[in-house]
Amino acid sequence: MAGLRVDAEILYTAKELFHFPDQENLAALQESLARLSDWAGLMDGAGAGTGLDAAAAGDVDLDQLQIDFTGLFINGFPTAKAHPFAGWYQGEGIVMGNSDERMRKFYARWGVECDHRQLSADHIMVELEFMALMAEQHEDTGDDIYHKAMGEMMSEHMQHWIFQFLTNIRENARTGFYRGLATGRWILFDTLTIELNEGAEDGGSQEEMG
Repeated sequence: MAGLRVDAEILYTAKELFHFPDQENLAALQESLARLSDWAGLMDGAGAGTGLDAAAAGDVDLDQLQIDFTGLFINGFPTAKAHPFAGWYQGEGIVMGNSDERMRKFYARWGVECDHRQLSADHIMVELEFMALMAEQHEDTGDDIYHKAMGEMMSEHMQHWIFQFLTNIRENARTGFYRGLATGRWILFDTLTIELNEGAEDGGSQEEMG
């Protein structure tokens, strides 16, 4: 399988955007969203008709950004508007539940130990880190087994919740920053799904990492 347009760098960028915004990381978050927006625009014909707004990364109010982040991902009323872990979309009302256990086993099957203690293994940041790691390994080795791991991650896990999660962000975000994040990520996962499906149809190594 040839290299993907969704490379390790953009996956790591997408992951970093889910840090809680504060004075120390605000500039880095703005740079990350600008990078994601630029990439998504290239993938989607300059973002025409998608609502993609690269300017959303520019003029932001930190207080409003923190309020928006909290309402979306932590404890909006009566509940968070866009829960960032897969288990919620599978009917689990708790963090670190069955979905967390399933994901830890999945990572281990691909030779990756999930050592996060503050984030559940099915949290968006952890799942993106796994995808970025696999993309990075493919870029370093050229071994298609890493793309197979990414394909299984999408088809068996992320596709069952990620687009609803992004829809929830787009429908409930109160800032252009997080609406832009959701749109850019939608293009990222849409592109990734298409490319991984095409790669699976082309065939590839069936041997898993030991």
